[in-house]
Amino acid sequence: MRSERPAVSPPTLSGLDIALEILAIAGLIIMIGLIADLWPALPASVPSHFDITGQPDEWGSKNTLLIFPIAGLILYALTSLAVRFPRMINYPVRITPQNAQRQYTLVVGMMRWLKAEVIWMMAFLAWQTAQVALGRAGALAGEFVFIIVGAMLITFVVYFIQALRAR
Repeated sequence: MRSERPAVSPPTLSGLDIALEILAIAGLIIMIGLIADLWPALPASVPSHFDITGQPDEWGSKNTLLIFPIAGLILYALTSLAVRFPRMINYPVRITPQNAQRQYTLVVGMMRWLKAEVIWMMAFLAWQTAQVALGRAGALAGEFVFIIVGAMLITFVVYFIQALRAR
């Protein structure tokens, strides 16, 4: 039960934690700035969905692009809130007084990595969508999405290995 998990002092911020927070905030700022900069040049209709090959297969209002920064801000806020309460997060191992501090530190680190990775993926997708809408690209550059998804998968795997070792 989550309520029975030990309350320990919040994990201290390491230099890497601070760098990941800065990286996530930078991704948000760049994404918002990019959309604001390109907004006047965007046509009224932009791709709103892409098929498996990266070709646009649905189009919608350019307001569709606002989903990226809005979702990024929500993601940032929710993950920032979640890392303040590591007791409430699900874990692949039982949390005990002996392993709580280490497990909480590991999950908070994983969440910071994922936050930065997802925000940058969203920034890239917003930029690529705008490039397709402006006729500067014919499709999404799928390799970047695979790289980011691969990075997120590696983040999960590394976390699970560390969590299981720190039982």
